[in-house]
Amino acid sequence: MSRMTGPQPSDRFIPWGIALFFAVQAIGFAWFYRISTATSPGLVTDSAYEKGLQYNDVIAKAAAQDLLGWTSAITRKNEGIEFALRDGQGKPLAGARAHLWLVRPVHDGEDRQLEMKETAPGHYFAALAVPEKGLWEARIRAETPKGAYQSSERIVFK
Repeated sequence: MSRMTGPQPSDRFIPWGIALFFAVQAIGFAWFYRISTATSPGLVTDSAYEKGLQYNDVIAKAAAQDLLGWTSAITRKNEGIEFALRDGQGKPLAGARAHLWLVRPVHDGEDRQLEMKETAPGHYFAALAVPEKGLWEARIRAETPKGAYQSSERIVFK
């Protein structure tokens, strides 16, 4: 039995095998990098961390609104949106400045912002033409000398 010592003829391919291993990895990493930069990052909210830090302020404002004891109703009329605002005793709150934001939850670009007009004490109306039928969210903010009030309602336009 003879024992071979020294380099074998196939040993000259070992450096090429190592180089090929790292080249395949580099190509794979380049492909993953390309996919990660060309696709959506999955970001839902810009500045989410900063908005999260301010959430306690939102909770405090909601608690202050609850202490007012006011109630509201948002209804769809054929030609627009009506908003009724009452105080804690059920009396209409007249003289408020009411603003309507009509938001399309399924996609951007169709949102509307309108000033509502007082049609009767405590009743506010905004005439609008909805560009698309379907689900919309009506967000209303009313400002009075006694305080501010916000409400929202999802509405289906047919």
